[in-house]
Amino acid sequence: MPFEGTPEDGALGECTAGAGVKLEIDPTQKASGNSSLKATFTQGNALRVIAHQTPFDAAQVPYLAFDYCVPAGVQVDIAFVVNGSTVLVNFTDNESGAVSRLPGIIADGQWHRVEGFDISAAARQVVGNVRALTVSRVVFGDFNTVETPLESSFWIDNLTVYRPGTGRAELTWKATDPTGIAAYSYIFDDQPGTMPDTEAEGRERQASVEAPAGSFRFFHIRAQDGAGHWGPAAHFCVAQQ
Repeated sequence: MPFEGTPEDGALGECTAGAGVKLEIDPTQKASGNSSLKATFTQGNALRVIAHQTPFDAAQVPYLAFDYCVPAGVQVDIAFVVNGSTVLVNFTDNESGAVSRLPGIIADGQWHRVEGFDISAAARQVVGNVRALTVSRVVFGDFNTVETPLESSFWIDNLTVYRPGTGRAELTWKATDPTGIAAYSYIFDDQPGTMPDTEAEGRERQASVEAPAGSFRFFHIRAQDGAGHWGPAAHFCVAQQ
């Protein structure tokens, strides 16, 4: 999720937060593209940001990547809700009960990146060696006793879950609208937040793409409805071994 555009255009995606946290699309801070997600702890005693809510199977899509900018003093970990159980992973905090830690984390108010964190390995320490690892939520938060000062902020960008593959990726998609779908516009590049233009590629709902070995590429697509209006973009990661 590259957090591009405005909240009205769907730039917040699935992100939600409690009453004590303000979420914004911030054009002044970004790892790439034009903006990022800013979370500010404004009041109360709970710092929680739900960053992902569409279920996925971490046994099939096991890896997490994202960019982060976290100032010193902001104490944030990540909780994955897997098969109904909470899997806590240390991020910039050292909360007890965590089963793993994101490697190489630096909380200095500068942009850094996490790649290749294995959600499935962490999850199996909690739920056991089961076949399916259904992740229903990914939550950034200062859990248990809140140590983060009020009015503190942190930034997240390009949140991605993925499974590296080999060869070409065969992509299919669909969109619906009461007026029908007239066309799609899409682009494949190395930037997480590219907005496809309004030049239609046609009505076909499939494409074949390939990323260079050992790299990430991104497929960006938007639809035009039957009345001629272009919708927001969706962004998908293609990771190559």
